[in-house]
Amino acid sequence: MRRIAVIGHMHVNPDNRELFELLTETDEVDFYYPKKWTGSFDEKYENEEGFSLLKLPLKNSYVPFFKAKGNYDIVWIDEEPYYPQTSLMLDIFKEAPVKIVRTAQNIEKRSLLRNIQGGIAAKKTTMFVSVGRTSSETAKKLYRRNDVPIVPLPVADRFFEAVKRRNTGEGPLRIGFASRLVRCKGTEWLVQSLKRVTQEYILVVAGDGEDRASFLRELDKMNVRFEYRGLVKHSEMDSFYLGVDLFVNLSVSSKGWVEQQGRGVLEAMASGCAVISSDSGELKYTILDDDAKIPEGDCKALSDRLNNLLKDSSSVAKLAYIQKKNAEKFSKYEVFKSLYGVLKNV
Repeated sequence: MRRIAVIGHMHVNPDNRELFELLTETDEVDFYYPKKWTGSFDEKYENEEGFSLLKLPLKNSYVPFFKAKGNYDIVWIDEEPYYPQTSLMLDIFKEAPVKIVRTAQNIEKRSLLRNIQGGIAAKKTTMFVSVGRTSSETAKKLYRRNDVPIVPLPVADRFFEAVKRRNTGEGPLRIGFASRLVRCKGTEWLVQSLKRVTQEYILVVAGDGEDRASFLRELDKMNVRFEYRGLVKHSEMDSFYLGVDLFVNLSVSSKGWVEQQGRGVLEAMASGCAVISSDSGELKYTILDDDAKIPEGDCKALSDRLNNLLKDSSSVAKLAYIQKKNAEKFSKYEVFKSLYGVLKNV
């Protein structure tokens, strides 16, 4: 029986531990994560079994305070190589023969500080693993590795189970938009595109951000029929998806950020929503249906696609069925095959 340590702030969320819990059938697995963490949508996670930390000014960066619970055969770290905590964690587990770091980074050009930190971590790392094709190629170039296997972030079981509770409602189709309400997440793009949508619909919005007030004001001015749900916790997003027929994801690439996997898109698909998304970064590969991918910033393409779907509800149902099959490739059982293959070969 191998001893495996799984570490990272993402594991304070129980959804993210599901994949590695499958290893407990054959291996001894210990999780290390913070006692408290605030997610990207301001959701709060607390677990007394976690470790203490000192937050640093850089986003998602911290100094962890814990000791290893013994000797491990494999250490798996879900932190970006350029975070200071990654190098510190590698030092804590320096005796482990195999140290794996999973990365979602898919932008090669980073600040000098991040390049230095990533380089330091790379020297201590046995293997890099990525969440998708774009991050795999980036890691190969940045850290000079011939092979960077892909182990995506899986979709939690509760999203696949949610579809069983889905009912076909009456009235106009409901379009979901859940995101940080900022331009890089497509608020302006959506507003301009909706001006061309002639079919009847209800827009359901969740999220918060610096553009929230102006975004909602613009929807009011346009007489868009919409419901604003505020900030929805990730633990409640399966219920949000159940309340919409069509989910729109409009990630817009910037100098410092490109979509890394698009797990929210996959969660919507798993819940039985039809999805239309931008083709930012990894979304080119996450979404298989070309008709569901819209070139970034293309208002006409988005509005045309919405009009075509809204005028024929059966086409929405058909798209949702196809995309749910796609999402099943990212279930924890399917992703476990990739994880098992990596751990078997180290």
